[in-house]
Amino acid sequence: MTSPASHLPYALSRALPEWLARSSGAAPGSLLHTLHLGLQARQALASADDTDCCRLLDGEDGRHYVDLYANCLVVQAYLDIDPHDEGAVSAGLAELQRAVQPLTQALQPRAIWLKIRPRQTNTLVDPGRLAPAEPASGSWEGPVIAHENGLAFQIRPDQGLATGLYLDQRGNRRWLLRQKPGLRVLNTFCYSAGFSIAAARAGATTVSVDIAEPALQWARDNFALNHLPLQDEHGQRLHDLIRGDSLEWLGKFANRGQQFDLVILDPPSHASHRGKRWTALKDYPQLAELACRCLAPGGRLLGCINAASVEPARLHQWLRQGAQAAGRQVTQLTPMRSQVDYPSSRMKSALLTLA
Repeated sequence: MTSPASHLPYALSRALPEWLARSSGAAPGSLLHTLHLGLQARQALASADDTDCCRLLDGEDGRHYVDLYANCLVVQAYLDIDPHDEGAVSAGLAELQRAVQPLTQALQPRAIWLKIRPRQTNTLVDPGRLAPAEPASGSWEGPVIAHENGLAFQIRPDQGLATGLYLDQRGNRRWLLRQKPGLRVLNTFCYSAGFSIAAARAGATTVSVDIAEPALQWARDNFALNHLPLQDEHGQRLHDLIRGDSLEWLGKFANRGQQFDLVILDPPSHASHRGKRWTALKDYPQLAELACRCLAPGGRLLGCINAASVEPARLHQWLRQGAQAAGRQVTQLTPMRSQVDYPSSRMKSALLTLA
């Protein structure tokens, strides 16, 4: 593992104290004042020299979420609107634009992107309308390069609601970096492969599965950005990127007898494929069962879910149910710690160890 990138110009060790001072005179009730309080609550991150991204505000005001990537901000607002109502979306963006003006003046980030998230939506929505590609202030061309735990990731705030890195998994990726080399790791629903990058840096071989080819290309870019070749000098594959349905591939691996030392499950809340609809709240035990069938003796399953309605005990129950259905014995179940910059604790995760 490389040494921490202490020279990062926007490392949290520098950015957080500086922005805390700049926001100290904010008017009470303003978004900048709320952000100032959020910065105060996150001072434990001010020792991070190898990281320049985190969540500065996690809905503490019931509405706004602010993410920092290098010297750029992504500001999201959850609104009670119909996402198909163009007038309501435009009004929401205009209101958010006014709210962030004090942030622009006080903090002077390189760029700020705005995104609107309806609180309730069960239908597909045009992300271009909810998340304009152009920044609301400043300018930026190409991806933002953010750093986490000494690793680099491409962030693309101009391509919809997701940006390329789920910051609430920073602690789990740090845990992966500390694992012994030589592990065989399966990363399902891999998206841009943040987990796989961390595992690869620790010396693991990885298999990453996602149904979307753009996500897999994003993953390839992240491997290249971190100087992690997909194969060794003899042409032997070190890191496979597979386009396909993660549930189907878990079944294939199990049927083949292909086993892993660690399987990572961080599924979306819901997904549709080949006319079938999958929801985490209903189908997580089945997913855990398939994962357990792919684990080698002594293997571990890192199970995650991002849902406010799911308590940690429920996730633990699902993981144990999956192991039981797979005929595997659980030797340990360890809750993973939540992060100081995510007080809402929507994301829960636990590590299941099998005999």
